[in-house]
Amino acid sequence: MRNATVRYAEPADGFAAAEASLAGLVSRLQSADTAHMSHSDLEALLEQQGRELMRQLLQAHLDLRAQATTTRPVVGADGVARTHARHGTRPLETLLGTVAVTRAGHGARGHDTLFPVDAALNLPVERYSLGIRRRASEEATKGAFDEAVRVLTTQSGAHVAKRQVEEVVRRAAVDFDHFYFERRLAWPAETGASSDVLVLTFDGKGVPMRVEPPRSGSGRAQQADPALSMERSTRPPWGDTYELKPGTIGFVDPGGPVRARAGVRRAI
Repeated sequence: MRNATVRYAEPADGFAAAEASLAGLVSRLQSADTAHMSHSDLEALLEQQGRELMRQLLQAHLDLRAQATTTRPVVGADGVARTHARHGTRPLETLLGTVAVTRAGHGARGHDTLFPVDAALNLPVERYSLGIRRRASEEATKGAFDEAVRVLTTQSGAHVAKRQVEEVVRRAAVDFDHFYFERRLAWPAETGASSDVLVLTFDGKGVPMRVEPPRSGSGRAQQADPALSMERSTRPPWGDTYELKPGTIGFVDPGGPVRARAGVRRAI
């Protein structure tokens, strides 16, 4: 879509609600009602009403952006001018709460309707903002989706159900393959098809081993593995338990099979 020239109207009284909320909050903090509140109660009060104040500021800014008018037809990537305009409103769920985005849709017969405001604000197709998508993805990597829903509910003004959280997290991963493809183009020598990827895997549990001296007749084994003899003769200061942790070292060739080499790492 070709950017159209826009003209912004004079600032309206859209910020009046936010200014009234700020004045009311300041007045309450100066009143006797809050003079004996604990710091935790003040913190909860400011978190709740402060978030609502920020939501009102965001809404006022969006309303101001909605007053912009185009001075020439909107032309899409197909080269067709959209000469018919129709105003509408779509909800947007943000970390601050729910806001309404008023924007004009520019269309032409037989062609898709374009929304310049959506492009300027980089709005997602779905209801939930990119901020919610990022927060949900970060929390989902730490645990279950239920915990991500709880964090969004208690630590933000967003209202997102579990199913929507799952969908939002999936959308956040759509660029995974494209991201690594771009890295290949940027560093062909390191990420080209001829380069191998080193993969290390280890069993974190380990296998407990006996620490008694070697049985008689096992001197040949000690001579073959001096490290084993040294470990057997040395006791750690914090205990007498040894573990063997199996692991593998593999080289992943994008054009061929995985070449793996098994090994064992001795750990105390």
